[in-house]
Amino acid sequence: AFADAHKHGSSIYAAVNEINGQDIKAVIEKMYFYFKETSVDGFIVSNPEIPGLWPSDIPVPSWHLSSLAQCFNSYSLKWYKKYGFSRFCVPQHMQIPEISSMFDVNGLETEVFFILNEMCLNIDGLCQGCSGLNEESKLCKKVFDAEGKFFFCRSFPKDFLLEHFFYCSKHCSWLKLVRFNSFDRRKKIFLLAKKLIETADLTNDFNDFKKKTAHLVNDIV
Repeated sequence: AFADAHKHGSSIYAAVNEINGQDIKAVIEKMYFYFKETSVDGFIVSNPEIPGLWPSDIPVPSWHLSSLAQCFNSYSLKWYKKYGFSRFCVPQHMQIPEISSMFDVNGLETEVFFILNEMCLNIDGLCQGCSGLNEESKLCKKVFDAEGKFFFCRSFPKDFLLEHFFYCSKHCSWLKLVRFNSFDRRKKIFLLAKKLIETADLTNDFNDFKKKTAHLVNDIV
């Protein structure tokens, strides 16, 4: 699989997240074995100790900062960059003015999740109501109790989602597709993403983009 991916110009990255602090050195040993035996191109990690403890005499793979690191501003991103990360994931939960400064951190590749109808205020799968685990439901039904008051997950209007996608298409290097158990739904999402990217490449005006893509997203968003 690795040779086939490389043959077609693709790269493979292994995600190494949520590691117990006491096991980091043992994990790094296993990572190096995996790195050497499989020709993996790099690792996706949330703990900066991992690249920090990687042996200096071993060629360093490409380090990608996992979205689970919960890096939400340019200051924390600059801090992570010091550990050797070369790519970060744009927080899809934040509005454009909030994430724009993160693109100003030079020397880092960017990626963003494509979850046009799975957008949630909660962070990356912590809410099972709208994280994609329940693929039949587009709106979260979770209720949260805080200091005697009840709150629902906020929903995002279609225009907000499209504008966020359009903005990221002009700034991000990579589009990261979420995992779906249904193969038919996966094909539909891949096709939609491809068409949206192709349309975004043809214009710099969001209203023009929205007009040209309305027929594409109505049946999904």
